[in-house]
Amino acid sequence: MTSHGIAPRHKFRSMNINPNNKLLVFNNKNSIPDEGGEIQRDVQKSGLGMEPEEEKEKHIQNALNALNNKSRESVEIPVPRYFPLKEEDLYPKQFGQSPFYYRVNEKLPGIMSDEIEYTLDADDFIWMDKQGFISGLSKEEGAIMEDNVEMIIDILEKITAQKNEDNDSTLCTLEELNKCYKFPREKIVKSKEDEIMLRNIFKHWVEKRQRRKNALIRRFQRPTPAENKDISLCFRPRMHRQGGRRQAKKNDYHSTMFRYFIFRTFFLIFKILI
Repeated sequence: MTSHGIAPRHKFRSMNINPNNKLLVFNNKNSIPDEGGEIQRDVQKSGLGMEPEEEKEKHIQNALNALNNKSRESVEIPVPRYFPLKEEDLYPKQFGQSPFYYRVNEKLPGIMSDEIEYTLDADDFIWMDKQGFISGLSKEEGAIMEDNVEMIIDILEKITAQKNEDNDSTLCTLEELNKCYKFPREKIVKSKEDEIMLRNIFKHWVEKRQRRKNALIRRFQRPTPAENKDISLCFRPRMHRQGGRRQAKKNDYHSTMFRYFIFRTFFLIFKILI
């Protein structure tokens, strides 16, 4: 017992003494085990060297039964089971695989869709009336129709958006429009009059774009790059998480005041002693 009346904790694992076991006797000094050496004791293991819960698994039990009953004919040898899956069972019957591959253009992914997003407004109709455009009801061979105006302006807008991911300061040129794979120049431009009309459409688009100082097709605004330090710009992604410093500031204040108090106390003691 200790001074506090609490029995000391054993520093070794206690074992029950069985008087029926024979006493171990060492004949010489060399046979006595070293106290600092490792104590090797037999650890009870399962037959497969795994946990008892894992050994109760169904397939492992079948394997053990087949191993122990080799002479019997009714031994069930565990083998992996598989079920063949037909392609008709995986997909619906009305599903039809396309013979073509889906291709993506890396240079101009913004104009891959055939859907025309631009819609003619009142300014476009007034301008077309002055230019003498032919309506879609009376088609003529080699004439630029109203629908083609929407398509041309739509392609110009999408090429411009691809050239300027951050801002739309650089507009598309007429040469870039003619080289664009989405622009069917052979079907639209068939004469000198059509070439002049195409240039007029391009000129009208440039003037309208400069007058509005914005894109004619609405698009999502991308966040301002973190490298741009202009404080007037918003939608900048936050680089560092703003953590609360209220508790830290409070602790810093108390620590500073405590240091001042200790300094004044030591100064007064030093003054009294002198």
